[in-house]
Amino acid sequence: MFRTVKTFAYAFRLMIKKYPKEGKALVKATEEGRIKDAEKIIVPIITEAMKGVNKRAGFEIEVLGEDRIPKEGPFVMVCNHQSYFDVCALLSVVGTKRRFGVIAKKEVKKVGPLAKWMKGIGCVFIDREHPREAIKAIDESVKVLEGGTPMAFFPEGTRSKSSTVGPFKTGVFKIVQRVKPIVIPISIEGTYLAMEANGNKIKPAKCKVVIGEPIDTKDYEREDFKALPNKLRDIIIENKG
Repeated sequence: MFRTVKTFAYAFRLMIKKYPKEGKALVKATEEGRIKDAEKIIVPIITEAMKGVNKRAGFEIEVLGEDRIPKEGPFVMVCNHQSYFDVCALLSVVGTKRRFGVIAKKEVKKVGPLAKWMKGIGCVFIDREHPREAIKAIDESVKVLEGGTPMAFFPEGTRSKSSTVGPFKTGVFKIVQRVKPIVIPISIEGTYLAMEANGNKIKPAKCKVVIGEPIDTKDYEREDFKALPNKLRDIIIENKG
């Protein structure tokens, strides 16, 4: 329990400490569409934060295919979802190089410091209980990508809390079909051992992140997009090992 409290306390203290200067500058840059400025602000903070979080949590990450992360421009990462620590793994691997957003549950908005930072990195909040709000989230995600910010999607829709990869829901692929971006399959293995396997108490764990070959969807037709969810899921399972 002490490790859990120590890890979360560190993260929240850092968010509160950095927000008055860097956080507000980040949100302003994002609102004004100055994506490169926003990235210059957030990448050093993410690097510092993940170093501190991983050290306190005892979280070790093995990375394969790191050179496949585009150095500029928008792209979509499609990932399996084992744990809350999946985001920590992605931030540690990708967020230390590129600013990216995710689609998060509306409940996260209630966590004041976290919600402000998420707004600054291009995250979109969704109300899953109301279809109209889901459509709005799709439209907002399209704008984020078209504005130049990468995004990460977890199409299982919920954490598996295990090594299993569940079926992919098709909602986020409507975004992919509209934008036709580069899509990168990312396999995450072992993050559930850091928290969910321990009754949501943080314990030391090792995980693996495999960044797959990028897929360019610019020339995709309707049938290609229809087959894409299962294609990506198969790649993620194969790379995960």
